[in-house]
Amino acid sequence: MSTPQQNMNALLKHFEDRLADHTKTLGPFHPDTILTWASIGEINRMSGNHTKAIEVLEQLSAGFPEITEELKFPYSLAHNNLGMAYWSYRKYDKAAEILEKLLKWQLDTWGPEHEEVNGSRMNLGQVYKDRGDLEKALPLYETALQYELNNPNKKIDRTGDVYKHIGDIHKEKRNYKEAKACYEKAYPYIVERFGKNDPETISIKKDIDRY
Repeated sequence: MSTPQQNMNALLKHFEDRLADHTKTLGPFHPDTILTWASIGEINRMSGNHTKAIEVLEQLSAGFPEITEELKFPYSLAHNNLGMAYWSYRKYDKAAEILEKLLKWQLDTWGPEHEEVNGSRMNLGQVYKDRGDLEKALPLYETALQYELNNPNKKIDRTGDVYKHIGDIHKEKRNYKEAKACYEKAYPYIVERFGKNDPETISIKKDIDRY
């Protein structure tokens, strides 16, 4: 049986082979090539190879061409992955710089009611939270929550995640009543996704019972 790391290595090799093929047949800045390139960076990040992830994604970012309509989503994904690679490496100031610029670009390009925009709100909120900027993180998550509640047909339901993040911020601020209310709202979503015996679910249940 393969180990998780062996599976990640196989996945990385698959995407590296795909990148070589796409670069040769489609060119370096075809949307499919860029998406594959961005995925290689993300796989490295998820494998814990943070410096390699940053190297790959910085190279992609530095050479990006004019952003045509078909390149808007690849551009967004590439810069999101770069910001999150710096976040994983605990380079929070650099991550915030990249994600702040990305969010502004997304808002100018797609407007506030777009799923990619809301994903960036949450990612930037995570960076602020981990950097200790709770007052910056909270309004981003609150705006993200309103999007989640008002858009039932979105591709990915992050409502439970947002409630949990808001609860975590209130807990850090020692607003335990508000934290508990958020955890109670997050709990059904987390149970539905992971089941009652998942560590994430158990952790939230403990916080509910504690406060």
